[in-house]
Amino acid sequence: MLRTLLRNAVSDPFRKAVSPFKFAEALITTGMLYYWQVGYGGIRIDQAHLLRELEQEKSRLKRLVADLSLDNAILKEAARGNS
Repeated sequence: MLRTLLRNAVSDPFRKAVSPFKFAEALITTGMLYYWQVGYGGIRIDQAHLLRELEQEKSRLKRLVADLSLDNAILKEAARGNS
């Protein structure tokens, strides 16, 4: 029900059939709906899945860079201590 409400509201935001009361039943505030429309209003479902995969890949790569930066700092510290 929630997905259908969001999909209908985003695909046609000026449609009168989607009332705020239906969103209240689904515990969606108008602020949340507006945020969702602005962020994801123009994308299809397959694009949303791709976006999620890319965000997961980005966070994985950020963790790798942080780990490598830490390793690099440790090696520099060890090299400085040996000389």
